[in-house]
Amino acid sequence: MYLDQAQHKMLTTSFPDDYSEASLLDTMSSWLGRLLGLNATPHSMDKILPFLFLGNDHAASHLPDLRKAGITHVCNVATQCNDHFPDHFEYLHLHLFDSPTQKLAKHIKAAGAFIHRAKHTNGRVLVHCVAGWSYVVHDVAQCGVGVSRSVCVVVAYLVEHCHMPLVQAYDYVKRKRPVMCPSESFRMQLAMYEIALFESSSVLSTSNSDWDFYELN
Repeated sequence: MYLDQAQHKMLTTSFPDDYSEASLLDTMSSWLGRLLGLNATPHSMDKILPFLFLGNDHAASHLPDLRKAGITHVCNVATQCNDHFPDHFEYLHLHLFDSPTQKLAKHIKAAGAFIHRAKHTNGRVLVHCVAGWSYVVHDVAQCGVGVSRSVCVVVAYLVEHCHMPLVQAYDYVKRKRPVMCPSESFRMQLAMYEIALFESSSVLSTSNSDWDFYELN
């Protein structure tokens, strides 16, 4: 791919000197969408339950929107994201990498307890990782970065604390936040987490291709 003069200028002037990794990913997602002529729409924050929101670092860094949503607690599950407003909200920062080798179980257990405690003190929680973008290419939705770790935390909460079967919880969150796309490694770990909790698996009885793992079928 070759850049014309205007595209080169757009890229080289997009990044401030003090950019963070999270802002770099946001900017690159936006820039690539414009460069390729895609319909890029930011999905900053979606309400999953009345007290539970799922979003990205853009949402977590915008104080007016957090206040408008009534957020009191923030669960940050990205290593590369800062806790933006420690004087305003209670934080739980779980340093997770979006990597096939990242183990989730102890982290989603801690996040679930944090969300559950916030709920019972009439709080509202934002769970976020880095960024969340969807690109629509020929009517096919493609998901970008940052819609994996935070999604797994929320899905696991619904399974453990709301007693939803995993497949139902996953589909419910997907309806609320269509850009979600946890990695296969993370989906497998969610499937094993359900088995560890309930000694049964809703994945085994579904034909949904999201759960078509060799190890389980």
